[in-house]
Formats: sequence, C-alpha cells, structure tokens
Amino acid sequence: MFRVNWRVPVGPFQMKGLVGLDVVLDIENHYVDEFPYLPRHARDVLQRHVDAGKLGVKSGQGFYKYT
Repeated sequence: MFRVNWRVPVGPFQMKGLVGLDVVLDIENHYVDEFPYLPRHARDVLQRHVDAGKLGVKSGQGFYKYT
C-alpha cells in the first residue's frame, strides 16, 4: 500500500534493505541520542537482524531474501 499510495518504486523495508540495516540502526541510535523518548521496538528489531548478520542486500538477507 505504501508504494501505491506514495507512488514510489520501493517501500520502507525495501529501502532499509538497500541502505543496509546496520546503517539504518546507526541512524536510529543517533535519533535516540537526540530524542530519548522514542520507543525502542524498531531499534530492537533492527539490532536482532544486525546481530544475526542480516544486513539487507549486502548480506543477501534482511527483511527480505536477496538471492
């Protein structure tokens, strides 16, 4: 729905996979340094993926499998 409604070629999870989940996690951690009241859930999910080596396109797997 995101792609259709916003008329963009990739959705937010695909974009995160292209950028790299480790990079996205670094950005999220910077945000929380500036805004400590932000919820943790998204960072926790990203951290689990990064810890498992699921970094997105560069590792072949993230939220999607890239094979």
